[in-house]
Parts: sequence; structure tokens; C-alpha cells
Amino acid sequence: SLHILNQVKNYFEKIESQNVTSSSTSNLQFIVNDIFSKILLEDSKTCKLCKLIHQEIILPPSFRIKKLANQQLQQLTKDIRANNGWQIQICIDQDGITVSHIRSEQSLEKITSLNYFIIVWE
Repeated sequence: SLHILNQVKNYFEKIESQNVTSSSTSNLQFIVNDIFSKILLEDSKTCKLCKLIHQEIILPPSFRIKKLANQQLQQLTKDIRANNGWQIQICIDQDGITVSHIRSEQSLEKITSLNYFIIVWE
């Protein structure tokens, strides 16, 4: 709701005025934890949606699929460290809310190799 967005905005303005940066993981973790404990209610729709936006949602199924597809596949890929390496799409429509994770991995081979490949999980 607009009220919650204003509370989050005010919180970030307060943080900014105290010269706290979110550049370090510990600061960012503190800021996020603070928002969830002070502004969002545990059973709110916003909080429930935010619980779906983390790697624990997509990693177990992707590891399971790789294991079923080929035992060696787990040791042959790595994350793609780019903006499109892991994306989250949130679609809100009259039927509800859908959260989709799209995660890309690449083989350990060089891009120029004939054995190079990319896997995209959704």
C-alpha cells in the first residue's frame, strides 16, 4: 500500500541522512532486516511476496534437475555473473501474483569452445 511505501521511503531517507551506505553486505542485511522488523508485518502480503525473492526458491530444484539429467552436469557449470544471470519477474493481474525466477548458468568451457553451453532455469 501507499502507506507502507511511504514508510520505506522515510526509512531510507533517515538512513541516508545518517550517511549509512548499503555498499557492504552487512549494512544491506541490517537495512533489510530493519525494514522487515519495523515496517512490514510478518503476515502482510508484501512480506509474503518478499519471502519468494531469494535463491532458496530456485537453487534446490535446479540442483535436482541437473542431478537427474546428468550427475556430472553439477560440476560442469557455474553462475553467469551478469545482470541477466538471475532475474525475478513479478506479474500482478486479476488472478493473483506470479513470481518467476530465471537463472542462467554457463559451462566451465571457454566461450569459443564447441563444448560451451548455457542453461536457463525458470
